[in-house]
Amino acid sequence: MKEIIKPKLANYLEGLKLSELDFDDKIENISFKDEKVHNSIKNVEINGCTFNNVDFSSDTLEDSDFIDCIFNSCDLSNVQIEGKLILRCEFINCSLTGVNVIDSTIDNVLFKECNMRYINISCRKIKNTLFESCNLEYSRLFENKLNNVKIMDSNLSNSEIYKTSLSGMDLSNSSLDNIKADIESIKGATTDIAGAINLSRMLGINIK
Repeated sequence: MKEIIKPKLANYLEGLKLSELDFDDKIENISFKDEKVHNSIKNVEINGCTFNNVDFSSDTLEDSDFIDCIFNSCDLSNVQIEGKLILRCEFINCSLTGVNVIDSTIDNVLFKECNMRYINISCRKIKNTLFESCNLEYSRLFENKLNNVKIMDSNLSNSEIYKTSLSGMDLSNSSLDNIKADIESIKGATTDIAGAINLSRMLGINIK
């Protein structure tokens, strides 16, 4: 796949706590770490920041843009993103359980070793994006337009994929147990024997 453009970060990032900030419309060029967030962060552009071991899981983060950011070992469970932009970001070893990303754009993003169970993604555009070694069990991918997207060595068991074309995608190293999808979504995808059997069962085809 085409190489993903990495986040563009300033040479110096000021170290602060989110609890120390008065939120306006932008958080820029700051490094955050080892914090559980209690402030409400809504409709904010988060630009050029790094987050290490930050817990947003108390419904503190909603409808914000993420541009040139790195999230490492963060908890973003149940975050709601609607009509926003996720651009040149990395999510490494993060919890994204139950996240909703609706009518948004995901562009040049890496999700690596993330727990993304029950995530719901319905985006106007997902391009130049890699899901690597992620748990996407019980995820829902609905009406997404994909361009240069790769899912590699990930768990798609019990996921639902509709109106999201996976044509040209190699899923041979990913688990497809009990997957549910429409024919147009899986048409043209590549998988291994186990994946083919699972897809056949989904379509009501018995293999001896």
